[in-house]
Amino acid sequence: MKRFCVKYGMLIVITLSMAAAGWGLAYAMLDADKTVTVDCRGRNIDVEALRRMEEQQKDGYLGLVGIAGWRVEDQGEVTSVSTGKRQRTRVAGVYGPMDMVYPAKILSGSYGLAVERGYCVLSEGLAYELFGDTDIAGEQCRFDGEILTVAGVIEKKEMILMRPVTEGRMEQLSLEFKSRRNLEKKVKELLGEF
Repeated sequence: MKRFCVKYGMLIVITLSMAAAGWGLAYAMLDADKTVTVDCRGRNIDVEALRRMEEQQKDGYLGLVGIAGWRVEDQGEVTSVSTGKRQRTRVAGVYGPMDMVYPAKILSGSYGLAVERGYCVLSEGLAYELFGDTDIAGEQCRFDGEILTVAGVIEKKEMILMRPVTEGRMEQLSLEFKSRRNLEKKVKELLGEF
């Protein structure tokens, strides 16, 4: 009888341990993606609104840990200063960390918060068309009458130039929270005034 109790007691302990581990893994997976993209066209969300959200973020409001906004601007022609090559491209104006807007592998240079006014990030496809290479951090291109220094190149085949913006309305937001719990409610509360 003693052997029976020990054998099945161990089986119960192992089963419960595995169930707890599985529950923990499932909970972690559910909580893993804490970033949400919000279409904010038609709302009054501009760079100033994002700055207000960043101030709230500093106080831990709703568990918000990251904010980025972007808008697709008209296609335009970009020209390499060193090669003289030109290419029509889609342009994205970005406020905040660019890697929250277009998550992609960085092929050269820097990406994310390192990008400041006067800099841009190019897609791999655009870098090849203009410079014949992706290792072009520090090169310059001309867009819309402005000289931009290439901060980095990301792994994207499409033709795109991303540049930071300091004003104007946003079309999309990327919001990152500490936790996925009540995410929809948090987003509604955060955007409720807009």
